[in-house]
Amino acid sequence: MRTLTSSLIVLAAASALAVPAFAQIVSPHAPIGVGDTATIETSAQREVNIAPDRAIIVLAVETRASSAGYAAQTNAKAQRSVLDTLRTIGINPSQISTSGYSVQPNYESTSQGGNVRDGFVARNAITVRLTQLDRVGAVIDAALARGATNVSSVSFDASNTADARRAALADAAAQAKADAATLARAMGGTLGPLIMATTQITRPGPYPQAYAAGRAMVETPIMAGDIQVSATVFAKWAFVPSPPAP
Repeated sequence: MRTLTSSLIVLAAASALAVPAFAQIVSPHAPIGVGDTATIETSAQREVNIAPDRAIIVLAVETRASSAGYAAQTNAKAQRSVLDTLRTIGINPSQISTSGYSVQPNYESTSQGGNVRDGFVARNAITVRLTQLDRVGAVIDAALARGATNVSSVSFDASNTADARRAALADAAAQAKADAATLARAMGGTLGPLIMATTQITRPGPYPQAYAAGRAMVETPIMAGDIQVSATVFAKWAFVPSPPAP
């Protein structure tokens, strides 16, 4: 069985408009004869943008002290102040969860190239989940003003991506088939039955942003970008060569 295989990759911008594609054609070493089967393989990718409706903020309080106990004690006091402040501005306790806690020795480098212990560091991180995206900046500012020492990350998510996923999948499938049909005509034949199709759905992770501690004079501006849902389709069809001219 001889196989005529082509690989066509199509990439799309976020607006789902096609960009120039390229194809690589591998021909059989001999003409296709009786009993031989030729196939055409294509792949296409499409992206659909949707607006986020959830924000995830990771806040941390880090304290240092000469003993582990005192580092933990001062950390607990500062974190309590942060939690009380968040509750005061309307954040429900169900929207807050602990995402990390540690107390460990702090080591500093010496001029001789070694390390020496310099007290202890306590770190308590919490995750705040919001559905009011316009409050992200206010939450950050309030936490930093009352004891948080850093904002580890701010990310945005969408609660329902099913429709966007199906739309991207349908667009990718249609493009893969159209490319295969074009390639079949260019090779002097037509597109035969579908042999195989697989998909890959991806959604890029949120973009993290880091912040330093400090009291803000104005509310921290936070812009929520779109969430991209991407679908890739890989498909294989039979290639039906046109009958030879009489």
